[in-house]
Order: sequence, then C-alpha cells, then structure tokens
Amino acid sequence: ADLQADLLLFELQSGRTPAPQAWGTGVIIDPAGLVLTQYTLVAEDDRHEVMTTAGQRLKATIKAADPRSGLAVLQVDRTGLPAITMGNSDQLRKGQFVVAIGNPQAIASDGEASASWGIVSNLAQKVGMSINLNDAPRSGGDFRTTLHHLGTLIQTDAQLTFATGGGALVNLRGEMVGLTTSVATIAGHEEAAGYAIPTGGIFRRVINDLKQGREVEYGLLGIGLGPVLDQGA
Repeated sequence: ADLQADLLLFELQSGRTPAPQAWGTGVIIDPAGLVLTQYTLVAEDDRHEVMTTAGQRLKATIKAADPRSGLAVLQVDRTGLPAITMGNSDQLRKGQFVVAIGNPQAIASDGEASASWGIVSNLAQKVGMSINLNDAPRSGGDFRTTLHHLGTLIQTDAQLTFATGGGALVNLRGEMVGLTTSVATIAGHEEAAGYAIPTGGIFRRVINDLKQGREVEYGLLGIGLGPVLDQGA
C-alpha cells in the first residue's frame, strides 16, 4: 500500500476519438505534474490523457521528448501530486529483488495497478534490433537507433503485463531503479524477458533536461580522414 501511494500510473489516450487508441504506463517524477513515460507512447498531434489510481482523468501535454534515450515527459494540469523517489541503478547487482508496477487497463477498469516481482537477471543488456523504442527505423528496417540497442538495459524476470512499458521498476525500498520498456518475445522461450531503462547517470541527466523542456544534447566524437604522407620520401 505504501509503495502504491508513492507511484502514480496512468493510461494514455491518443487520437481524436473518445476511445483509447494506445495504452501505456508512466510515473510521476515531480509534484508539479510531470509524468515520465516511453517516447513511443507520445505523438505531437495526438491527444494525451492521464488516469490516476484514484480515478482522476487529467489532460496532458508533451513537455519534451528524446528519441535517443526513448524517454518523454508529459505535463498534466494538476500540481501537488506524489512523486516517486529516484534510486540509482548503478548500485544494482544481479540477483537483487525488484518489483515492476503497471497495467494501465486495470487502472482504467478498477483503479488498481498490477505488481509483479522478480530479480535482476542481468545488466547492460542490448535490446533486440527489431524492437521499437523511438519510432525511428534505420534504412535497413531495424530499430538500432537508441542508446539501449548498444547495451544499457536492465533485464529482469519480473512479469511485464500488456502495456506495462513506461512503468516503474523499483527496489525493495520503493526507489525507482528503472523504467520498464519492452518484453523480449523469442520463439521457443517459455517466458519472455523483461527490460527496463536504468536510472543511472545518463538517465538522470536526460530527465533533468526534459523536465525543463530542453532538447537533450549528446557528445559526438568527430573523426576526419586524409592521405598519409611518407615523410621518408
């Protein structure tokens, strides 16, 4: 009960019709009404709506979004909301217990979020090249376009239900250590692996920029090529 009180999860309604066309989960990260979710759950021309576990429906606008990290922040028209406590994923170890919270369809029907527990199966994992985290496929048709395709994700065996992406992965102190993002669906496996974006240093820097409505900047190493002159000639 205490854990659920610290979290505010939501459903997203996108499109111009009353019926939801897309579902997702998110987490209140600031009492000023800022909600963190996945980049793929928001679109500039869509209508977004947040439903809290108390049954409140709040209009939301996109504060900022970053395709490379796969994160987005929404602004709802309400302040004084209970914000989650951020933990540091750099302190996670394999085998540590975690809890995943989400399931926006259950929140819409009875106001109760679903929770599942498991362990941290692995760290610094790559998301599959066919998994979409930012709606920006490469020319080859795959989605190797985010930081998480290079090996940054937390892997957990906690069960992630439908549309759980964007929900909180918390440690046993109730601190958020990851944002659930995808489920691996490999043929022949009995259970899919769950993944979460870790709340490490890069994550916190991105969130700080998004909370202020700024574009996230990344370092880029430029290399120039030219002919090699034979100094002995």
